Amino acid sequence: MLLGLLDVARRAPDATLAIFPSDHFVRNETMWLHHVERATDTVAHLPEKIVLLGIPPDRVDPGLGYLEPRRPLPLGGGAPAFEVSAFHEKPTTSDARRLIAGGALWNSFVLVFRLPAILMLLQRSLPAAVAGLCGRNDPTGLERAYRNLTPWNFSRDFLARIPDSLVAIRADDVGWSDWGTVEAIERTLVALGRNPPWGARGTPRWRRRESHSSIATADQRLANFT
Repeated sequence: MLLGLLDVARRAPDATLAIFPSDHFVRNETMWLHHVERATDTVAHLPEKIVLLGIPPDRVDPGLGYLEPRRPLPLGGGAPAFEVSAFHEKPTTSDARRLIAGGALWNSFVLVFRLPAILMLLQRSLPAAVAGLCGRNDPTGLERAYRNLTPWNFSRDFLARIPDSLVAIRADDVGWSDWGTVEAIERTLVALGRNPPWGARGTPRWRRRESHSSIATADQRLANFT
């Protein structure tokens, strides 16, 4: 991601950018875009902030990131926006349960921000990573730079360190799912009344681990998004 940001900075240094993961599912695209527009408006008012779309959890999932909202921001109508007191990347199951009980939101990893703001924050948090890639345009230089870089995680090593620079937009009624696992895809398809094409051999693995009441709750929740 850093290399892409630096590339955009060479062509449009004052740009406002939105980052969308490629492996997510959204049922209500109209409402989803409404929340993205809300995030863009928030960045226009708070150009020094990184705005993330936060999803209200419907289960305990230690495989996701969690945003702990703090004070609501007085930004007028639209989806609620909050300061962030802490960012937790893939907590333990017990910590995830505690965070949900306290009102935490899942991190959808959809981010909206001003390019100068995020590059300044990256420079402060990960100066060696930024210095290692700055000005590396040729393939040979990039290959050498990547060999010398220390691996780092955008969520754990960056976002989790700058909660005061984050804003969370609560994205309700979108039917969101992170399709990073087969189980997540199966969960969505079954909730939509569609059998996974690979499920003909038997009950999907995730259904054996969850109670029928949990399935019914998830099905009803997604049905309400139509």
